[in-house]
Amino acid sequence: LTKAGDSKTEKMLRNRYCEGRIKSWGEQGVKAAEGVFSLLHQFGGEKLVGKSTQLSPGTFWTNAFIKEN
Repeated sequence: LTKAGDSKTEKMLRNRYCEGRIKSWGEQGVKAAEGVFSLLHQFGGEKLVGKSTQLSPGTFWTNAFIKEN
């Protein structure tokens, strides 16, 4: 999949990928996503976000918030 030339490189790529995974998600993340969407709408308009002017309700399933252990 990665076409890494050796197992050491493959392991490093996997580790770096895993370091970037979402460890927590909640209201703060939703607010941040809404802010990003607003900026995309402001600067790119329909070309970036389509006809929506804001994130649709239900975009994020609030029952799925992740809490870091």
